[in-house]
Amino acid sequence: MRELELLDFVREAWGARVAKYEHRVGTVLGLYSKGLALLCPLILRGPQTPGELKTHTQRLYAFDDLDEVLFTFEHLSEHEPAMVKELPR
Repeated sequence: MRELELLDFVREAWGARVAKYEHRVGTVLGLYSKGLALLCPLILRGPQTPGELKTHTQRLYAFDDLDEVLFTFEHLSEHEPAMVKELPR
């Protein structure tokens, strides 16, 4: 957690009796729900097909179709530095 705090990806938010953490990855990287929804399963599960990504992101963001997944993926690949890249089969 300390490493994530140094990157400003999380911030400790004190509440009642225990420390809680505020997620700030989207803010720091300039991403919105679609981009974060794609990055999460890629980080956790590794390389996936667009269809698998559409299925694995349902709880974070409900993509309408594969074209929307591909468009968001393309947007992430154009980010500087690129956050994702397409792998050969």
